[in-house]
Amino acid sequence: MVNRLAKILYEHSPSRLREWMLLYYSKKREERKYGPFFYQYYTQIEATQFLPNEELEVFQNILFRRLIRYVWEYVPYYRGLLKEHGLTPEDFKDIKSIERLPYLTKDIVRKYGDRMVSDRYRLEELEHFQTSGTTGKAIDVYATLDYLQMEKAFQWLHRSWGGIKRGDRQATFIGYSVVPFKREKPPFWIYDPTENRTFFSLHHMTKENLKYYVQHLNEIKPDYVVGYPMAIYILSSYILDGNPLNFKARAIFTASETLMDYQRPVIEEAFGCRVYDWYGQTEFTANIVQCEEGNYHIKYEYGIVELLNERNEPASPGEWGEIVATGLNNLAMPFIRYRTGDLAIPKEGKCSCGRGGRLIEKITGRVEDMIVTPDGRMITRLDFLFKNTKNIVEAQLEQDSKDHIIVRIVPDVHFGEEDKARLNSNIREHLGDGIKIDFLLVDAIPRTKTGKFRYVISHVNPGLPGITQPREREKGALE
Repeated sequence: MVNRLAKILYEHSPSRLREWMLLYYSKKREERKYGPFFYQYYTQIEATQFLPNEELEVFQNILFRRLIRYVWEYVPYYRGLLKEHGLTPEDFKDIKSIERLPYLTKDIVRKYGDRMVSDRYRLEELEHFQTSGTTGKAIDVYATLDYLQMEKAFQWLHRSWGGIKRGDRQATFIGYSVVPFKREKPPFWIYDPTENRTFFSLHHMTKENLKYYVQHLNEIKPDYVVGYPMAIYILSSYILDGNPLNFKARAIFTASETLMDYQRPVIEEAFGCRVYDWYGQTEFTANIVQCEEGNYHIKYEYGIVELLNERNEPASPGEWGEIVATGLNNLAMPFIRYRTGDLAIPKEGKCSCGRGGRLIEKITGRVEDMIVTPDGRMITRLDFLFKNTKNIVEAQLEQDSKDHIIVRIVPDVHFGEEDKARLNSNIREHLGDGIKIDFLLVDAIPRTKTGKFRYVISHVNPGLPGITQPREREKGALE
């Protein structure tokens, strides 16, 4: 409730007050993200990144055995699971013995999540995160403060691969509501001096407004860009359509969505630099990151990644496999053999960049179309609409015209008009009042032929040269 009231206050405050609110929040978060553990962890993983896989596996085995001993002693769910299968920590000699444990699914986490939290911590002293909730009730994830700093260490190690260091100027394209939705004139961004970054709104990207985005980028000349691939791709397509930048960035870092093959060359040409993709999840189980040679590296120091084919056997090079991952460091709420639902193709060989970690050829996870509003806004990544909503098993948005969307909901037994009203308010907040919303309660939401869940489906052409919906561009791979 406090966070929601703060959000309402922020969005209805004058620009100057919003800047002070952002500064205050960002400063407090910076103190938590970049404490002494951050520098300790960064130094460690910077030193291990070039180790050969054989040495990294030794380190990984140590972390794995530590994890098993820890959950046996402090985590009720896993202690019960091990006893149920007649296992003790002594039965786990190396990471190969992880196969003795059953898989962890999202449904299991929703059912037993409270028992997955370590007895050593009280919830109020932990960092709280939440998954989107589009494919089921949102999952609450908890982490310690020192783990949050470790997560940031991995993030900044990856950025260092692109020659970026803390303090460099950043342009950010992620899902925060940085300016009021009803704003019709620039600025469509806000500056955060604490981390020298400018947040650009994803809710005002129309053909008419994109010129202001380019103008401001040309003014601030960011060293690097961070954000959702689709949002950066939309802007990049506009840049290449006769609206050039007057600078070259040093690196682009994409995350939170699948980076499509057709998006990468457009982004790299528009900004004049390489794209470095990041794969991870709110559950903190796997980190797979792309280097300057274009290869994805599994970070052994972060977690154990199994790639399993349809027969639940290890996927061969060139074969798609589901990412089943075990986080090795978030001891507040460990996830062991977690079925992510995302897919990857393993690759043979070693990378010429010299870094360790098994190589990955390609990853596919979240793929969403964009919603095009009646006033031409191209809005991506709407999964946050369902965060903090209750009594919804699954949900899907389908747009059949610029002024109409269908919201399919698989309700649970407690779903009612109050839930629908809350969801309607969330959607209006991010899509505006000019679009009609119809709610449709259904028993199930169909998957694609490959079993993937499509959260947003749109049949509306965005109306910009070179821009089409991801579903149309990637039909063969996704359906």
